[in-house]
Amino acid sequence: MPSKRFFTGFFGRHPEISLKRQEKLEAKRASMTNEDMVEEHFRGVYGMIAELKDAGIMDENGLILDPRRIVNLDETPAFVDFADNKGNAKTKRVAGKDDKCIGVSTENRECNTVTMCWGLDGFNYGPQIIVAKKTITEGLAVDALKVFKDEIHEEFHCSTFGIISNTQYGVQTGDTFLDYLKKLDRELSARGINEEVVVLSDSHASRKDVRVLQYAKDHRMRLFFEPPQTSHFLQSLDQYNRQFHCRYNKAKNNLKKQLDRNMNTGDFISLVARIWKDWSSVDDRINSFAQVGILQNRVAPENIDRSQFYVQPPPKEVQKVNTTIASPVGVEKESAEYWQEKYAQAQKIIEAQANREVDPAEAGIMRVEQRQNKTKVSKVRITDSYGSANISGPSWKA
Repeated sequence: MPSKRFFTGFFGRHPEISLKRQEKLEAKRASMTNEDMVEEHFRGVYGMIAELKDAGIMDENGLILDPRRIVNLDETPAFVDFADNKGNAKTKRVAGKDDKCIGVSTENRECNTVTMCWGLDGFNYGPQIIVAKKTITEGLAVDALKVFKDEIHEEFHCSTFGIISNTQYGVQTGDTFLDYLKKLDRELSARGINEEVVVLSDSHASRKDVRVLQYAKDHRMRLFFEPPQTSHFLQSLDQYNRQFHCRYNKAKNNLKKQLDRNMNTGDFISLVARIWKDWSSVDDRINSFAQVGILQNRVAPENIDRSQFYVQPPPKEVQKVNTTIASPVGVEKESAEYWQEKYAQAQKIIEAQANREVDPAEAGIMRVEQRQNKTKVSKVRITDSYGSANISGPSWKA
């Protein structure tokens, strides 16, 4: 193992390189993170440019006519109270040299979901809070929800619309996503946006519900899905999800200092409502679109950060071997000289193939069957006992 002094001198002689901590990139995401995917997403036959032109949002010169008609929605999972202080972020405490350093804390690992939506013009649409409950009760109508009054505030670039949904596991389903689109439709109407709107989204299964697709078609919303495993560089909201969690954790830690009990779902809803208006700014929202190649007046794929792009290695060309040795020219066939010449040619071919890379799957050598992992299919039933409720209003119906 080279010494520390060696590496100091090595990096001194090569300032163009440095020692970095390797970031993890899932294999499936890595295979999709490439230039071809960007080109197909924007300029493909069914790409974004074609979609915007067909919707009348972009003219033939590539100019976006109304940035209000492009929105991006996404869900982010959120624990009520768990895993906010892990890894290198753990605070160090003084302890005995041979003693374990253990801190006792309360946790609530219940995981809910927050659906958010931003407009290309920097507008922040109201949230959908999805909780893992069988019914929505009036006990969840915390005081913090009073800020949601089903109003549009153009001067502040935000909406006070909002809904709370409940599902078995606190995740988005076709039913709850349909409820969200109905809320979004009311917001668009309140803003005076009556033309077709392109809704950028990932390809989650809830988007493919027949009722969802039909409702979107009937209410001027064109759902445009990015390819799977590409949201980390093609979806605007994905660029700022971490900021939401940081803001939530900060508010949560402040609340826990005041509580003499464990946090519950009502506290979670209260915190989301409290931070909703200020966890992101107008500039954050506009910049999030710019990072994924969408400006307010045009698309600009060149803005996408390509530092993590995975370059596919070129496929190895299998060298073709001609097994038929040419007959010597000017030599009587089947004579001793004829066979000596054929043998010499065969010997040259053998020597040339001695160090050749051989593909084990090449016909005639070995048959390789690729292993297929078994797919586990969920058998959990989704019943009709779940739904959504509008946040505004004096009371809710379970």
